Amino acid sequence: MCEIGFVYKWSDASNGKWYIGSHTGHPRDGYVGGGHLFNKAYKKRKESFLREIIYFGHDHRELEEFILQELDAMNNPMSYNLTNNWKGVTRHTEETKRKISEAKKGTFFSEETRRKLSESKKGKKHPAYGKEAYTKGRKHTEASKRQMSISLSTKIYCEYNDKTYLCSKDAAKDLNCSISHICNMIRGQRTNKYGLKRL
Repeated sequence: MCEIGFVYKWSDASNGKWYIGSHTGHPRDGYVGGGHLFNKAYKKRKESFLREIIYFGHDHRELEEFILQELDAMNNPMSYNLTNNWKGVTRHTEETKRKISEAKKGTFFSEETRRKLSESKKGKKHPAYGKEAYTKGRKHTEASKRQMSISLSTKIYCEYNDKTYLCSKDAAKDLNCSISHICNMIRGQRTNKYGLKRL
């Protein structure tokens, strides 16, 4: 069974930027975040950051990745996220990862250490003990996914067809192009042939 966790959003009041991530555990377990750019900014001005919990349950990884892809976070200038997947940025080659794995076998954690770590998370000691996620046993419907997408996105106006879209995904679908293409046109990194702008 998938472990319980949460999706969170940090907002930086000093510049309006944000960071979205997920963590297996409880919102009160002291976890801050894992993004390189986010952590660098957070260490400089902790007082400027405010965290909100978007979701708590068993589908935290799936939901984080859905949100990051919908917002095209890695290409969004207001985002501290460096990638659109929950695993983050992996810089090691497969060969390097194999060597690291081999080097750690039998030396990184002893059997005794692994046993103690396991015991420390059992029963009442587990951060999610006695807490049942309100979405337990349920999957997000397409309607609920769309609602989350709209709530986390901004409206986009298109001069080409004089239409306003609720989110970048709607604009991409209607104009037959990718979400990243839409974002790049708005930022001026591609020719904005549709006259797109955020509202």
